[in-house]
Amino acid sequence: MHKATFVLATGRSGTQWLARTIRHVYPDLIVAMHEPLFFDYNPRQLLATGDPAHIDTADKVLAHIEAIERTLDQRPYLETGWFAYACMRYLAKRLDGRFQVIHLTRHPVRAASSLFTHRCYADQPLVEGLNEKALLTPFDAGVRFPDYRSRWADLDGFQKCLYFWLELHGLALELEDELQVPWLRVKFEDLFNRTGLEPVLDFLGLPHRPAVFAAQDVRVDRYSLAADAAWDPETVRSHPRVIDMARRLGYEATRFRPDEIRDAYGDRRVSRAESMKLRAIPPAHGRGAGPGAEPPRTVRSGIDGIGWPALPAPNEARLLAVVHQLAESEWWPPAHLLAWQMRQLELLASHAFVTVPFYRDRLALLRSVGRGRLTPEHWSRIPTLTRDQVQSAGTALRSRAVPKDHGQVFELTTSGSMGKPVTVARTAVANLFYAALNLRLHLWHGRDFAGTMAAIQSLAGRRAEAASAGTPASWTTAHHGGPVYFFDVTRPVTEQLDWLAGIDPDYLLTYPSNLQALVGRSRETGTTLGRLKQVSCMGEVLTGGQRRACEKGWGVPVVDTYSAQEVGFIALQCPDHDHYLVQAENLYLEVLDADGAPCPPGSVGRVVITDLHNFAMPLIRYEIGDFAEAGEPCPTGRGPPVLERIMGRARNMLVLPSGDVLWPSFPAELVLAAAPVRQLQLVQRSPEDIDVRLVMDAPLTPDQERRLGEALVARLGHPFRLTFTRVDGIPPGPGGKYEDFRSEIA
Repeated sequence: MHKATFVLATGRSGTQWLARTIRHVYPDLIVAMHEPLFFDYNPRQLLATGDPAHIDTADKVLAHIEAIERTLDQRPYLETGWFAYACMRYLAKRLDGRFQVIHLTRHPVRAASSLFTHRCYADQPLVEGLNEKALLTPFDAGVRFPDYRSRWADLDGFQKCLYFWLELHGLALELEDELQVPWLRVKFEDLFNRTGLEPVLDFLGLPHRPAVFAAQDVRVDRYSLAADAAWDPETVRSHPRVIDMARRLGYEATRFRPDEIRDAYGDRRVSRAESMKLRAIPPAHGRGAGPGAEPPRTVRSGIDGIGWPALPAPNEARLLAVVHQLAESEWWPPAHLLAWQMRQLELLASHAFVTVPFYRDRLALLRSVGRGRLTPEHWSRIPTLTRDQVQSAGTALRSRAVPKDHGQVFELTTSGSMGKPVTVARTAVANLFYAALNLRLHLWHGRDFAGTMAAIQSLAGRRAEAASAGTPASWTTAHHGGPVYFFDVTRPVTEQLDWLAGIDPDYLLTYPSNLQALVGRSRETGTTLGRLKQVSCMGEVLTGGQRRACEKGWGVPVVDTYSAQEVGFIALQCPDHDHYLVQAENLYLEVLDADGAPCPPGSVGRVVITDLHNFAMPLIRYEIGDFAEAGEPCPTGRGPPVLERIMGRARNMLVLPSGDVLWPSFPAELVLAAAPVRQLQLVQRSPEDIDVRLVMDAPLTPDQERRLGEALVARLGHPFRLTFTRVDGIPPGPGGKYEDFRSEIA
């Protein structure tokens, strides 16, 4: 019988890290989610009523619990975050024997200081609604320490956070005695070492995989904020109930160094998302001049004699108008975004039904849907479109009457990375939206438009000509910007690195596998890139190992993108997190399970896309061939849907002899611990046989082969027959993309 495990904590206690680590290391064994409902648990109201059926958000909470029950029919479930604290009694009763709790504690002064940086109990908290829906006061029904009422008005924000810490842990101790369910208490201070993590894994029934302990060095914090008001951590001494509760939990509340606390929570860098949100500064405008100002971004003028303020050329003015709207729409609530997507889908479907022969029958089922009434349920009834169908349909997928305002129609042919290249027609308007999203990417990640960009990728057309001539282009649109230089990714890595050192760019764009090779070669040769500020990846699945290798080797962050030639940008890395935000203003994305139903957060499904603005060749419910993991809502407050991970193509899935499939992962640390491998690729030939191709300076020794084989088998979860072959190199596939695993039987 599978169990649902809920983490009971105050927040700021490592729950983000715990959910992400469990989800990434054990995707085959458990569903792990962090704050899936956020404020919709409505904990203050729920604590008073005791029954989610009687709160304002009853439908959402009960639907979520029903989804958990369905999950438990197949796998265990873990939910972290603190908003569910008032739902524990109800969950224990409803799940009856399938419910257990991890009580996560933290030193009260550190926990309250961290909460204080998030403006808890302030007039303007980090997220609107935090005070009203989630943070308890001594005047609330059901609280344990109502005696705080007499002094509440005199408490500052930090001391009110101490009160919240007291209430949450008082509730936890009460529930531990009352519920009689499996219960594990763990200190935050122990969570990042084996002392605390091993009991958690045992409690969850999970094996001790090496990757989970390797992840203990990686901190996950979606906000990095500073306290914006003075506070005195010594005031904890005036809270005897907090001191007593701390002792019961194994802490000395008054044992800390005030200067260390102030340094830790009073000198942090406010995140870009928070500064924009609280100060209402559009991302395109920056923070102005002076210390800490963002890089200047000067709009290019299209009128002779007018340099500033610029009057852009017509097409660039359109582009900037779109970017301005994107700066607003990224903060819209998800329901508002969805409503506008449905409106645009209606326009697209009407055009396709009338002018595209292929869709005449497919879209007929929408004729009964009244104007303005289209829903995701209606849309899901349309059959999906496969690559084979795009190839065979030919001109039947082309519009017979592209609106003139959409501009010139262009053709492009995909790289055929699936062995099935397709030709797609796109309009100037569709390309305009691509350019706007590219500009959003630059703005989100704080790039200095005056910097130099180096792009090492597969080259064709104008880019190949520019690379051959050594002539740069501009890498920004509608702005004065620095140059971008191109280099062919198929050239040897040593040549690439020498060229890169000569350019000495501020930014690098390349494929993840090529990035890993460049970092490794630079370490061997001692080559440095003194000006490099950031790396941007595309075209392949970026692994955590590749990201860490760049951050460790070059000391710069990696920004990832998810795109396809047919539709442009699909999702961009969040400015404040490693997950991906779907570009919902330009496409409607679905993540579907094997039955065609939407995947809940934490589940992997196939990606289905509708391009909202391509009226030349509408791709409606297009199965792009990728798999992705649906994510929880973005805690920054951004509204677009989240993809937690991009998994890759079906051919990148390992097929077990049982018929089950999984996504294999081979962290560089695991491989290098067994043998000095430069590059590795696994090719599954049969349900029992896998070829292991290795690029090495010297042949594997018997001991290295044994250790590498054992490590790979442990990651694969089955004793496959491994055949090791040393090769001079592993060439990329079509489009310059590299795959570390490929199944020929998937």
